[in-house]
Amino acid sequence: MTRLVRRSIVVENWHNNLPFSFWDGDVLHQVDTYIDSWQEMGNWWDGERNRKMLRVYTNRHQVFDLEGSENNWGIYKIWD
Repeated sequence: MTRLVRRSIVVENWHNNLPFSFWDGDVLHQVDTYIDSWQEMGNWWDGERNRKMLRVYTNRHQVFDLEGSENNWGIYKIWD
């Protein structure tokens, strides 16, 4: 099951241009495993860009779908 959250994160460290550790509020997560990655097309008719999507497993034993473009990243979904 997933929860759609769509909230911003602060990326602290990068690995190969991908978030490696990030702050979700006052909680620091470190990526243990990059499970999957894909591109999603934005609403081009509204001027949105494509987004890079990542499914990650963190040191806190949580799975997140992260979304981003360039240096603007956020949590899209949290897996239960």
